[in-house]
Amino acid sequence: MKDYFFTKPSKITESEDRSKGRSLLKEILRLVRIYFLPWLGLHYIALYIGIMITFDGGLLAYFKLFAMPNGFMRAFEVMFDLFKNPIAYLLFTLASAFTIPIIYASSRRKDNLSVRALGLDRNHMWREIICGYFSGVTIVTAFMLVLVALGASIKLNSDVSWLLIAIYFILFLLQGFSEEQAFRGYFMTALARRQSLAVSIIISSVAFGCLHVFSGAVSVLTFLNLMLFGVFFSLVFIRRGSIWFVSAFHAAWNFISTCILSDSLTGGTLFTVETKSMNHLINGGSYGNEGSILITGIFVVGILILFIMPRKQGEF
Repeated sequence: MKDYFFTKPSKITESEDRSKGRSLLKEILRLVRIYFLPWLGLHYIALYIGIMITFDGGLLAYFKLFAMPNGFMRAFEVMFDLFKNPIAYLLFTLASAFTIPIIYASSRRKDNLSVRALGLDRNHMWREIICGYFSGVTIVTAFMLVLVALGASIKLNSDVSWLLIAIYFILFLLQGFSEEQAFRGYFMTALARRQSLAVSIIISSVAFGCLHVFSGAVSVLTFLNLMLFGVFFSLVFIRRGSIWFVSAFHAAWNFISTCILSDSLTGGTLFTVETKSMNHLINGGSYGNEGSILITGIFVVGILILFIMPRKQGEF
């Protein structure tokens, strides 16, 4: 445990030599400016395009809702219903990918962070991607199998669109990379130039949880799990020194949860896992996997294992 709280990895100390970084507040405000604001703007564009395509009457009819009784509630319902529409959901996922060049250009030019510090080394890149993706698939599949063992039902959907699943596969790879690049590769590394490693991990994980508040239906347990998710990925990133592993893990988590083994109806689900009769603490409720207490246990155990295992010579 001492390794993580007191000893910074070599890539962080190299970054400190390049630039001493900013104060905590300035680093947070910078993340808001170069990631959160573009992320929100791109998602609002995707939202309006989705409404134009899917809502009966188009964008004008949508804005007319606000003048009706309970119009605001109806407008928000329409907005969240878009996540169940494959075209709109694809637009939201693609919007995240457009933050990749913004974060990369800013962290390289303005923050003077090296490719190595960002975890973008190409050494063993494909091995890291394959291992990370396999790890994500394994954990999500194990979670779903536990739900089935506890009484959930599972069925194969015969009318699934394989083209849509292929598109989701690619877009979730981009989304996973964009979020890991922002919160682990950039933000945690930038914070650690002036803050302790523990503070950097915790703050970047809280910020990661805050990003998902915009998805709606976030409970206290869901937010806790998202923070644990962030802490776990931060520690994996530190140990492996590669953004590729955690990005692939993250992508696999989202892809399997949404398109392969899911109780959602985004238009690309291969298997439907019916869990509505189960306790929401077990199945995660309306948010999905991240709202389950089983996921809490998985990530707590994972974090403890990473703390207990000593860091190897030259690791990150």
